[in-house]
Amino acid sequence: MERAVGCEEPNETERLERPVSPLRWLADTYEQTQRLRIQLSNRIGAVEREADAGPVPRSARQSLVLIGQAERALVRDMEDALAGHIAMPWLGQVMGIGPVLATKLLAHIDIDRAPTISALWRFAGYAVIDGQRERPVKGGGPIHYCIRLKTACYLVTTSFIKLGDRSPYRAVYDDARVTYLERHPDWTKGHQHLAAMRKTTKLFLSHLHTTWRTAAGLPIREPYAMEYLGHTHWLDPWNFIGGKEVPDEEAA
Repeated sequence: MERAVGCEEPNETERLERPVSPLRWLADTYEQTQRLRIQLSNRIGAVEREADAGPVPRSARQSLVLIGQAERALVRDMEDALAGHIAMPWLGQVMGIGPVLATKLLAHIDIDRAPTISALWRFAGYAVIDGQRERPVKGGGPIHYCIRLKTACYLVTTSFIKLGDRSPYRAVYDDARVTYLERHPDWTKGHQHLAAMRKTTKLFLSHLHTTWRTAAGLPIREPYAMEYLGHTHWLDPWNFIGGKEVPDEEAA
């Protein structure tokens, strides 16, 4: 079975011999800390809304402050860890991707093991296999992509959409919505939205793949449509950067 990039489950020997990468550790710790903050905040909020018994202990409110401080400290650690990453000269200029989303993306990708754009699509859960998108099977069963990477990609594209015309990727999404409305009027708006998100995400991943492997001095191949189908139009990733800086919403 082909393993998803950066999402392998090592056996006990590998677990002892191979440390978790700094970015993976930061991504995991941030998510755990964020989850704890949200849970505690919700419990305090329930008491304040009189939906739960109180009062709230002083220690709980103090803990909430400390957890928030730890969460912000982790973001600063992410910024330090990303500073020397070879993918950041391009990725760091993409609007809507701050340190949290960048860490979640890069933590789960081993670009050496993705020789083609199609390989990265598959590792991220955006490939079409035998005419079907791969989805988790009810009741379990193996999957060939990293669920956490796919979730990170969803958050990235959602960020692009929220930015409106400040993000070049939003224009790709909007054009896709128009195309799917014309070609598939029978689709629901939700279906058209998700299809447009998928197209936008795949373009972003193709840009990340090309810029990352180029920076690393690794060979790259033309996208499938250009190499095998004779398409000539290529959207240059360096035309999708810049603009007004915005905060990373995941860090809010």
